[in-house]
Amino acid sequence: ANLPLHPRLAHMVLMAESVGAGGLACDLAALLSERDILRFGPGEREADLRLRLELLAQRRKGQPPHRAVGSADQGACRRVRQVAKNLRRKLRIRESSHGDKMAGLLLAWAYPDRIAQRRKGDRGRFRLSGGRGAFLDPAEPLAAADYLVAATLDGDRREARIFLGAAIDVSDLHDRFASQMQWVARVDWDAARKAVLAERCLMLKALCLKTEPLTIIDAETRKMALLKGIRLEGLDCLPWTKSLRIWQARVLFLRRCLAEQGEWPDVSDAALADTLDSWLGPYIDGFSRLKDLEKLNLAAALHGHLPWSQQQRLERLAPTHLVVPSGSRRPIDYGGEIPVLAVRIQEMFGARVTPTIAEGRQVLLMHLLSPAGRPAQITQDLAGFWENSYPDVKKELQGRYPKHFWPDDPLNCLLYTS
Repeated sequence: ANLPLHPRLAHMVLMAESVGAGGLACDLAALLSERDILRFGPGEREADLRLRLELLAQRRKGQPPHRAVGSADQGACRRVRQVAKNLRRKLRIRESSHGDKMAGLLLAWAYPDRIAQRRKGDRGRFRLSGGRGAFLDPAEPLAAADYLVAATLDGDRREARIFLGAAIDVSDLHDRFASQMQWVARVDWDAARKAVLAERCLMLKALCLKTEPLTIIDAETRKMALLKGIRLEGLDCLPWTKSLRIWQARVLFLRRCLAEQGEWPDVSDAALADTLDSWLGPYIDGFSRLKDLEKLNLAAALHGHLPWSQQQRLERLAPTHLVVPSGSRRPIDYGGEIPVLAVRIQEMFGARVTPTIAEGRQVLLMHLLSPAGRPAQITQDLAGFWENSYPDVKKELQGRYPKHFWPDDPLNCLLYTS
């Protein structure tokens, strides 16, 4: 309490003295209490505190520096050496005989929230035990350390720059911080493997020091992780078929079209993603990988949105096909705002009114096709087409397709069959 130091540094010195490293701690405390003893030119920087400790040791012995990194600030060196000397005298501590190898451990006692673990595969980027991010210039030697302790940072940013620090061996963390570690089970979605990740982590605050696979996983927890993965991947990862997408579009059409739209559920992709737990959850028991979804009975899961009576109404109000005058069953396309019936003109000979669905509340948009299947006319007024447009369309198509039947009176002729 009587040391003229920041409480963090005072704690470090006292802890270090208990393991016989008080002299080294005094040097570190002095270095962190004064201006940096190294000066760097433009674009130069090295954050490693052990470089400063080495320089101090060489100055005490009157030796030239071994490494030419930056230049020494003579005034700062004198002040740091004097502060360290005063601390040792006050605490009756001898000069350090430990070299600089314990620097990281001593700093960890001063800054337990700044123990840093390098992010996997990312030189110079770290996660701090307090939860924040930190970084070094990737060119710095210290940037390759798996673990270090950041002594000084640039403020409270979420991704702070490390100005001074020292590497620490993970074995020192296990030896000296074991009481602060705990095993934590984690079940989450692994986007890279596209599977549920189940493991237990040995945590030191926000850092995971070691992982082991979990062999026993709670079924509900596994399910929630898979549902999270499906949301992240998007609903297209489910085994959709063309008929199921058509079913979805038909239900959404009735929801838009009918006055009692509240009767028809919202089965859009956005709504389905928001309610995955309730409608999909019961069908994915035992699944843990995206590939497992190939076995999913998606039809049963989706059809569960509608009771049996409503399924019957769906078939009646929004049929998948319509029988045209030629006798053929032609599919209805529900993909747009207005359902479309695409059919060759000749198959509609004899039809006086435009077909409707939803108990007559929706007139179909007719795509009347040429014999080659290309749209010749788009209309919702079939009677008007026969009366006004058909003569011109007939004239054009008769010249291009002379072998086909083009009656003058399409409403009173034998139906075209194919």
